Amino acid sequence: MVKSNLPVGGENLTYYNVIDCINESNNEAAKTLQNVDFDTINGSAATYITTNIIRPLKYFEERRGERRTAEELKIAFQGFKILVSHINESCVYTPTLNTFCMYICCSTKTFRSMTYEESERGEIANEIKECIEESLLQNMLAGKTHPITSMFVAKANLGLRDNDNNNVNILNINGNSRSVDDILAEFNKNKVEN
Repeated sequence: MVKSNLPVGGENLTYYNVIDCINESNNEAAKTLQNVDFDTINGSAATYITTNIIRPLKYFEERRGERRTAEELKIAFQGFKILVSHINESCVYTPTLNTFCMYICCSTKTFRSMTYEESERGEIANEIKECIEESLLQNMLAGKTHPITSMFVAKANLGLRDNDNNNVNILNINGNSRSVDDILAEFNKNKVEN
C-alpha cells in the first residue's frame, strides 16, 4: 500500500490523488496475474505484461500535458516497483524506462529531459532512471534474461555498444565508457557487501 501527503483537487476527474489510482491499478493487475499461465502464452511474456498488466495510470491519463511533480514521480515509482514485484512472483520480468514512462503517461524523451533538471524532480527522475537501468543490468548479468534479448535491450536502453576492438563498453550519463569487466567487478563487490 502506497501512502502520500499529496493534496487532492481538480474538477471532473475520476482520480483526485495518485495513491488511490495506483492501489486500484495494482489490485486489478494482481487479479489478472492470478488468471495467467505464462507457460501457455504465445510470444513474449514481456509483451503480454506491457500490453495487459502494466497499464497507463488513469490519474496521469486524466492529466496529460500537465507537469509531473517530484512527489508524483516518487509515489508512482513506489507503486510501479510494487507492481513489478507482483509480476515477478509469476514470471521473470524486467521493466524498462519506456515501460515506466508509459505507466505515468509521459514520453521517454520528456522523462529523460527531467533527469537534467537541477531540482528535486530532476533528482528523483534521475534516481528512477538509474534504478531501472541497474535492474536491467543486474538481471542481464545474473542470466535472468535471454542473452540475445539482453544485448538488444542493453543497446536500446543502456547505451551499450560494441567498439572497434569487439570489446563491449557501456556509456554512462556523463559519456564516460565503462567496460563490462569493471561493471562485473563492481557488481560482485556490491553482492559480497550485501
